[in-house]
Amino acid sequence: MLMSDVNAIPADEVKSLSSSLGLPLLSLTYQESPELDDLVVKWCQHYELVPLSKLEHIREIQCGTLAHMTWTEAPFEVKTLGAMIVAWLFLFDDAYADGALRYQPESLQLVIEATKPFIDPYSFIAGFPKTKWEQSLWDIKCRLLSLYPPSEFLEQFYAAFCEYFEGTIQEVQHRQTGTTVSFENYESFRPSSIGSQVILDYAQLSFGRVLTNEQFADPLLQEARQKAGFLIALTNDFFSFHKEVEEDESFNGALIFCKSLSLSPEEGFLKLQSTHCRLAQELEALLSQLSLHAEGEFSDYCLGIRNWVQGNYEWALRTKRYGRWRDRARDTFASTPDRLH
Repeated sequence: MLMSDVNAIPADEVKSLSSSLGLPLLSLTYQESPELDDLVVKWCQHYELVPLSKLEHIREIQCGTLAHMTWTEAPFEVKTLGAMIVAWLFLFDDAYADGALRYQPESLQLVIEATKPFIDPYSFIAGFPKTKWEQSLWDIKCRLLSLYPPSEFLEQFYAAFCEYFEGTIQEVQHRQTGTTVSFENYESFRPSSIGSQVILDYAQLSFGRVLTNEQFADPLLQEARQKAGFLIALTNDFFSFHKEVEEDESFNGALIFCKSLSLSPEEGFLKLQSTHCRLAQELEALLSQLSLHAEGEFSDYCLGIRNWVQGNYEWALRTKRYGRWRDRARDTFASTPDRLH
């Protein structure tokens, strides 16, 4: 993406849409990182995660820019690995859960069972990685271990990856049966199936201080973690809504409202916006409470959540992952300001 594309989005539109979604404006500055974006492209090319014809699309998604903007103060190697993890999650989902195996949960389960050991920090007997997904995930694990994080962080990160794999299987199972998913059910698995928890937990490394397992298990923290993960999912649903309407995809919060409440697409879109706003306010209240909880030991994790929620919004507003559908979401917002505000 050219910087002129970024400047084409007026600051007042960024602020207005952020406000309508209930997101507080943080001191994050959208700043591209061509260096990191290029590293992600080269890494994907090395492992052949996408055809050569798709490499430019990987650059346009801007996983490196997302990591750079969100984890501003993190060491470069932490940002680099985070960007690679984001890219891997996107591409694995595109290839399997939303691709070749989108209606085949049993086949997806077999792929996951073969792939999962290569991210397990304590599994060194998985054998030689055979597929490009196993090889690239093994590389992610080796890079992670080279950062020498505490063992408890490694356990949390692996558990989050297992949540992601389980969430993708649940999503494909629902798609196979064709049953209408309730919004409550969607909320239970969607944060996992898009990998939100993986990134939220990885963000601990950006501060250089990680939680113990006892701290991580705190009920209030887990509630905030789940709500933040779902809020990120709904932000992405907002910008990808028109894409999923065209593709008749059921896993979008607005479309779930349409089916479960017999709403028109526009009404479902508006319901998604109001729900996003409500959840954002609930999350901020939780984070404010959590920041004061246990003598402030969760303050870094709370800041990591805030940064990622806001950074994901800033990224989704500009990334070409959603292409023309993102612009249609912006146009829909602009055409109904009185109802959205």
